[in-house]
Amino acid sequence: MRDRAVFVVLLLVVAFYFWTASNGKPFGVGQPQGEESFYNVLADALRHGQLHLRLEPRPEMFELMEPYEPARNDPFRLHDASLYKGKYYLYFGVVPAFLLFVPWQLVAGDLPENLGAAILGAAALFVWGLALRRMIRTHLPGTPLWMEAGALLTLGLANVMPFLMRGAVVYEVAIAAGTLFLGAAVWFLLTAGEGGRPLATGLALGGLCLGLAVGCRPNHVLVAPFVLVLAGPAVLAPSHAGGPGATERRGRAALALLAPLLAVGLLLGLYNHARFGSWTQFGTPYQLGGMRPVPWFDPRAVPTAFYFHFLAPPVFKLDFPFLLPHGAYPGTTPEGFFTDSSTTGFLVHAPLVLILLFAGRLLRGAPVEDAARLRFRILALAAAGLALPLLTSLVFAAAAMRYEAEFAGFLILPALLLWIAADQSTRGRRRVAVRAAAFLVLGWSALAGVALSFSGNMDVLRLHNPALFAALAGRFEPLRVALGRLLASDQRALVRMRVAFPERLVGEAEPLLSSGDKEAHDVLWVRQLGPGTFAFDLAPVAGPRLSTRPLPLEPGRFYDFAVELDHVRRTVAVRVDGAEAFAFSARIGPVHRNRIWVSRGPKGSGAVSLGRFSGTIVTDTMMLAGRPGLESLPRIEALPALYTESAQAAPAGAVPGQLWAPAGKDGAYLFTGTEWRWVPRYFLDRVQVDRRVTFGNAPPGSTEPLLTWGAGQRLDAVYVRPVGPGRVAFGLARWSGAWELGVPGSPVATRALQDVRVTVDRVAGQVTVALGGREALRARADLAPILRSAILVGQSPPALSLGRGAFSGRIEP
Repeated sequence: MRDRAVFVVLLLVVAFYFWTASNGKPFGVGQPQGEESFYNVLADALRHGQLHLRLEPRPEMFELMEPYEPARNDPFRLHDASLYKGKYYLYFGVVPAFLLFVPWQLVAGDLPENLGAAILGAAALFVWGLALRRMIRTHLPGTPLWMEAGALLTLGLANVMPFLMRGAVVYEVAIAAGTLFLGAAVWFLLTAGEGGRPLATGLALGGLCLGLAVGCRPNHVLVAPFVLVLAGPAVLAPSHAGGPGATERRGRAALALLAPLLAVGLLLGLYNHARFGSWTQFGTPYQLGGMRPVPWFDPRAVPTAFYFHFLAPPVFKLDFPFLLPHGAYPGTTPEGFFTDSSTTGFLVHAPLVLILLFAGRLLRGAPVEDAARLRFRILALAAAGLALPLLTSLVFAAAAMRYEAEFAGFLILPALLLWIAADQSTRGRRRVAVRAAAFLVLGWSALAGVALSFSGNMDVLRLHNPALFAALAGRFEPLRVALGRLLASDQRALVRMRVAFPERLVGEAEPLLSSGDKEAHDVLWVRQLGPGTFAFDLAPVAGPRLSTRPLPLEPGRFYDFAVELDHVRRTVAVRVDGAEAFAFSARIGPVHRNRIWVSRGPKGSGAVSLGRFSGTIVTDTMMLAGRPGLESLPRIEALPALYTESAQAAPAGAVPGQLWAPAGKDGAYLFTGTEWRWVPRYFLDRVQVDRRVTFGNAPPGSTEPLLTWGAGQRLDAVYVRPVGPGRVAFGLARWSGAWELGVPGSPVATRALQDVRVTVDRVAGQVTVALGGREALRARADLAPILRSAILVGQSPPALSLGRGAFSGRIEP
């Protein structure tokens, strides 16, 4: 029953390995894998009795003065193959090709490399799991079933193997195979001579597996002495210590251990010599990679690699999968040092191994069987786990997260034993504290391993199966929101305002509200589709622009808008008069109340103007600070705004809902029927200007401005043209790089201090002029916007002189 439960855990983790390696797609078993599937190419060469690949280099490779220079060989090379004496070879270990890919090809054709990596990774977990099980049951026999199963689960998820499976190709195949044979060597050496097993057989298998590990990854020769130490107690066991022939028995045990290892080493030497004429040359100097050769035997690389392999922090993002591997070195790496940016330090994503620092203290009082041997094994395994990455970086100046899978087992295995020992050596509250710490540390190590596997080395899942990635992100959306509520600042804001839409927008799209700063901001735009029909767009800081359906909104009427911006939920929801009108789902930026801009884009030096909303917005702060009444303003009627030269005296004869726009003052006043209330208003749909004028003595045929308005480069004007003594004509002038004068109206007689009324109706596209109560002009056109701060009476716009530049007579209120 105990083994069955542990086996179920093993199967679940193995299933996760295979799913991860597949990226949610069929493996493509039986399909040709192509020339970039290096292990299949190598297996094909071996089956045909040759050591070089059955791929011919392109002739252009031999016409290069520097054929190994990456910039020169890039268009022609077989990437990462080794070119030597006109043939392509592979520097990757031959053992996976010989033991897995060749047999598979003989039976079923090409083996997809991601499937091969999954098979090898699953086998690696199995042998490391066997070693864990043996050590638990040998030294900690009282371990509860749930604890043993939890240890295996942690081993399977925190050992970097899930990360290795994602997007696995030739590199990952070699590493998974090396990890398998290292684990098998550990297992055989730990169990040699135990339970009635023949000592020589266990030692021989351990030595053989260690040699095969070197055949997968040549750098494993550096850790071989540390792994061999595990066989010390078996070789020097008390049964060999005394009596006749003790030395001979020890010699036979040592020979059984070393002979297979040396035999594999000899075969690898012959393999290298047959290819490159050197017993120790695996082909790396002849590699056609995307970078210059990596330095060898550089002591400066050791601290750099230690940082990447043990200390480099991941990036936390409020996006699935939340943890991303990202190795940014705080200093300057040695010249030629190779690293993969998708790297996170082992102590950061698997902090459970930090308990190794307290091994001596924990084991002194722990109720373990054969404590001396356990102490020795923990020391040997931990030493191997540290020696492998540090010595590898000394010999070969490189670091990458996938390399961590090679040494992870050596550190996790003894760490798990120490956590179990710590639990069994405590009681009461101390045990509760130990279990709580174990739950947090081991849980983080397992979950971080899973999270990092979703992105893997090159974000393969998102790039190659975006539908599955999106589906997974949707499943984890509640977790993302919960984490955002807990950790994120500037999460959300609710903006309340009363909005009255104009009869005709000035721009094709105008900002109703924006959030952010000048570098990055979200904008809620409004567009007019027709009379009384509007649509809204969201232009988020990241992602495509989104649009609503057409919405009927009565111009002039004040609507209560409530805009909720939620950075964490990634939504912008708008309620109008208490009912939800529309909502967007988008990746909006952080939301800070001090960086929400109503009726415009963000402010700041160098900020790009987004224009202004041409309707009226009464903000919630205005209603909080002002006198009562702003929450119940009447609708803005379709009447001309009354334009006056001063705000000292309100115009007479206004009706409720009419606007008054005094010169020199921002905004406008709205007549409620009993009082005038100021409201923000930058543009007017209509304007009426009443003045008393006395015309000057300008020469006939000349032109003078009476009223100008517009915005930017769109300008219009009503001009006056004397046509004879006591007679003038009015016309409409338009700016288009120069003033273009429209056909004037019929001449009218003038006298001193006549009443003149100019009415500009942009909605109707009409301008009228009445002099002394008599219509003098009626012109129709697509009129320029009426920017209330750009209305000029009797003047030309700055630097854009119309005719004589200014009205030569006298204008009075």
